[in-house]
Amino acid sequence: MSDKMSRVPDHNKAEEVILNHIASFRRRYNSLYPRGPLLLLTPKNENYCQKSIISFVVPSLVPFAQLLNLTSAAQVLADLITYTPPSKSSSVPSQLRQPRIVIEKQTGEGAECAIALASILLGAGYQAFVVQGHALDSLVSADTSSKVCPYLDTEEKEKVALEDTSTSKYTVRPPPDMRSRYTLIMEERARRRKAFEEEELAKLKKKKKKDQNETEADTSVDLSSSLHFWVLVLPPDREIESPTFVEPTTGEIIILSPSVNHPYTYVHSVFNHKNYWACTQYEQAITAAMFNLDDSSMWMVLMEKNQINPPTPAKQKHPVPSAEEVTQHEEGVQVQPPKQSGSEPSSSPRFPKERDRKRKEKELKIPKTWASPIIVKEEALRLRFPGGWREEKYKQTLVRRYSPFTHKCGATLVLTIYDKSGTPSEIREEFERREDGLLTRVSDLMNGRVVETFARSRKDTLKHHEYWRSPSSLNERATPDGVNNPSSASINKNHTDDSNNGTSSQETFMFHSKFRVDALRCRIIGGTKWREEFDERSDLLLARTVYFSSSDPAPPRAIQRIEEEFDCPKNVEPHTAVQKRIFHISEGRILLIYHYGKHRLLQATRSFIKPTDTRTSTLTPDMTHGFQPDPSVEDVPMPQLWNTLQEEMEAEVRVGEEVRKGVEETATLRAARANEEKKILLVPDIFDIDRNETVQYILKQRQYQEAHREETERKKKEEREGHVDTIAPYMPLLLGDDADMGPDMVRERCLQDLRDRLALRANLLQDRLDQAKAYVLECREELSRRKRLGADERSLLTARTTAAEASHRRLRAQLAAWKHEASERYESLTAQLDANLKLGLRNLKRPSTSVSSNSGAF
Repeated sequence: MSDKMSRVPDHNKAEEVILNHIASFRRRYNSLYPRGPLLLLTPKNENYCQKSIISFVVPSLVPFAQLLNLTSAAQVLADLITYTPPSKSSSVPSQLRQPRIVIEKQTGEGAECAIALASILLGAGYQAFVVQGHALDSLVSADTSSKVCPYLDTEEKEKVALEDTSTSKYTVRPPPDMRSRYTLIMEERARRRKAFEEEELAKLKKKKKKDQNETEADTSVDLSSSLHFWVLVLPPDREIESPTFVEPTTGEIIILSPSVNHPYTYVHSVFNHKNYWACTQYEQAITAAMFNLDDSSMWMVLMEKNQINPPTPAKQKHPVPSAEEVTQHEEGVQVQPPKQSGSEPSSSPRFPKERDRKRKEKELKIPKTWASPIIVKEEALRLRFPGGWREEKYKQTLVRRYSPFTHKCGATLVLTIYDKSGTPSEIREEFERREDGLLTRVSDLMNGRVVETFARSRKDTLKHHEYWRSPSSLNERATPDGVNNPSSASINKNHTDDSNNGTSSQETFMFHSKFRVDALRCRIIGGTKWREEFDERSDLLLARTVYFSSSDPAPPRAIQRIEEEFDCPKNVEPHTAVQKRIFHISEGRILLIYHYGKHRLLQATRSFIKPTDTRTSTLTPDMTHGFQPDPSVEDVPMPQLWNTLQEEMEAEVRVGEEVRKGVEETATLRAARANEEKKILLVPDIFDIDRNETVQYILKQRQYQEAHREETERKKKEEREGHVDTIAPYMPLLLGDDADMGPDMVRERCLQDLRDRLALRANLLQDRLDQAKAYVLECREELSRRKRLGADERSLLTARTTAAEASHRRLRAQLAAWKHEASERYESLTAQLDANLKLGLRNLKRPSTSVSSNSGAF
């Protein structure tokens, strides 16, 4: 009892020693830097107990892959924890919760979010620290209304990159540089002279600014910044090459370099679970070189073994405050002593020699942390956001992000873009796990344009779909959660498009051409005009334009004209290959336009008038007309032209059938898209155990099989150990009306039933053994009969024979084991019958029987 009572005071004493040391550290820091920032050293925890700040950091290894990487862990925790901006941006928090509670509640202030992120990064092997300093007010207050939406910025960059890569092959060569070498040398000298002057001017400005900062007495903090906490990751652990800032509220990763602008202005201190470093040059601009924590001129260390007195700061121009000012500073009141130029700080406080000696001998030990390690639940990671979604506001943009399967339409990102008047002008949506393969959708609410993109998993190979709807109808379906089924909105019949001859808005279908037999890349539909474009066809067809008599989209539609464009084949004279073929179906004419010949400005043409009866008619000069710009080319004879006409008429029938199939395919595709939007289905991943019904069914079957196997083994074990009463079902026969059913008959019936069951199992095993033996003989016979075999066939046949022989040996061993087990069961049941007092057969002489006499299998 005395030991237990002595341990508790030791633990409390260790905490008291640490708190006293921190109080001493605070007094020394305040005496040396009276105008320094307020340090977060001993806040209260959730139980209102005063604790050291380093005890709040608990390195925690969370067994999830997304929390072991710096970038993914920062983004996941930024989404998982809802940041609460401080009410008073300049005040140091007096109470903090341990990181485990912050993760469970999914809400936290700046210091709590930073400590939770640093704890997880430390558990993942990073050299992470929590930083206290000043940052821009917009970051501290989480005000993003004046910032450009980062998702829009990413999309614009992708568009610019796409435009840069899609340059034309017809580019103008740059003009040659006609300047002389002397001119180039003089220009290079002038450039170097200008760069040198600019460098010297920058050095002078920097030195002047430094001198001005040293002579300034007013060291007030910039009003545009406020107190904030973030995370610092130092090299070289986990392949970190330079000091890196991690913003816990947004998940942004900032690598410190002169070319990177970050939202942080000053650093007051850094700490982790081992130590605390207070910055002595708290008004210096943040650089990567300042984070050398071994530099005593930059950092004042809390838990340093041999440190008795802190280093005297260089060029300190503030007077030593009075005892009253120090007390006020400890209580959280910012002290502003009067300006005095030329005053030097007094020497650091000295202790007696005996006290110094005891302090050297005594080493401070950090007590075991009171906080619990962080536990992240899988359900919270799956939802990602508290409640499943989060809303963010940017400049003229409203962003809603959703976790998978929380949005009814499968959306994960919805961007609502507003114009200057505050009216929604465009909605962009991103989807995941949809059965129809929809990935993105952009709805222009001003002109009614809708663009949809699809994944490669669609059976109809649809890649891109663009169509137009009435703007008023789209606005009625628009919500902050996206546009509800824009394809069913009313069609804008009054809208015209210049590229479509002013008839109506065109509709565009783009396909994955490499997955189609006809290599169709896109189909552009605009009223009575259709255009199809192809990729790498064997017949060199590039595009097909079809003109219909009616703009009614429902088939069948009368075809007026078909135009086809072809590429020039290789190793063929260009003037002999058709470049464009036009079928005037309504007029009964066919026009062929050939490629340009070598050094020719005009193209050869040939027109035909189709005969009314192709069987009896022949081609006459009145039915064909040709133009040949090359006079050296001889005229084509009539029989050859007749063959060409017959081939073109057959091609016209074939092309007309392909066009009708395309019309039917488009109508089917539109109907399928309408049905998909009416009934949206989300398909879970094959590894998603919680949502995939197939995986759940397989797991249930495995559980059922495992439970059945365990039950069977349990019954067998109980039967072997004698816990199962095999005789109990036969005891009611002794109490029946049948006079012939005496104890000897009951005993014989019980043994006979056991012999039948054992023999049945033995016969089944014997039948399977006979089949396996026959299969082995068949494989051996086939192997000996077939002499001429290839290496693969012989190895396959040998493997099959080996497998058959192994199966035969296994069944033979099972049969032998079953014979032994059957004899043991029979002897065990016989012993139970002899020991049963109710049967009264203990002294009765019984005939000797054997299991093998009742079955031929034994």
